[in-house]
Amino acid sequence: LVTGASRGIGRAIAIELARNGSDVAVNYNRNEKEALEVVEEMSTNSSYKGFKDSSRDFTYFRSLLNYQNDEFSVLQGATDYIVDSLKLGAHGIIPGLANVIPGAFVRLYRLAQLGGDTTQTLSTIEEVRRITDSHYGSYQVCVKTALKLMGIISENHVTLPHMLLAHGAEKSIEKILSTTGVL
Repeated sequence: LVTGASRGIGRAIAIELARNGSDVAVNYNRNEKEALEVVEEMSTNSSYKGFKDSSRDFTYFRSLLNYQNDEFSVLQGATDYIVDSLKLGAHGIIPGLANVIPGAFVRLYRLAQLGGDTTQTLSTIEEVRRITDSHYGSYQVCVKTALKLMGIISENHVTLPHMLLAHGAEKSIEKILSTTGVL
């Protein structure tokens, strides 16, 4: 994974790694135009396999789909846009919350691909998604706390600048997981 790969050193590293045969995952934060230039280059180079977008900018995501082909996948990472992204032709989804409730996301993916009713599955995902409410802490620490409570990992530590859990948040997250049947 190369962060900041839309420009400067990150871009140069991503391109060089791919040229040397490495499988490279790329992300960016702010510069859409430069990121699209990198995606365009990636989509024509067989060393690159795909691009995951979690920007929550659906217009940008739709522009990424122009570069998708049989050898290059565009994947959605933002939970809010999963169904619409799949309907537009995204090759897949990689939301962080799928680490907590993978079965729900597999069902959602299959239903969206088949044109089925996704209402109930989306409702389940939204219930569990409450664990990532910002008043508990950063998204990453909330997901890690859920995984810790589920016995999948032993610690929920995150690096700065991610926020730590708010006081009492672990109990609230545990309650959400219990009431939704995850625990």
